[in-house]
Amino acid sequence: SAWLDAAFFYAVAFEDREKAMFYWNKYKPSALVPKAKALACEAVLALLHQQTDKALALVDQANAEWPHMLEKGIANALSDQLNTLKKNRLTIHESFPS
Repeated sequence: SAWLDAAFFYAVAFEDREKAMFYWNKYKPSALVPKAKALACEAVLALLHQQTDKALALVDQANAEWPHMLEKGIANALSDQLNTLKKNRLTIHESFPS
């Protein structure tokens, strides 16, 4: 979903909670959108809201869903980024360098 992509982008690239939440709130779950992608977005949003434990739990949930994604390249890239986040328990800026 373009809304998920935009929410993730604004959360990671700009750490802009307001814009990230604006796009997240436009997202509507769909069978066509991989669950792992939604969980990954929700994890970075939780981190933006300083909900570290929730973010780490969402990373674990996303990791369980990666094998079900058809877009293996995107799954691998997001998995690597989220696992770095989990391993280091860092801020978004430190986990996702530009």
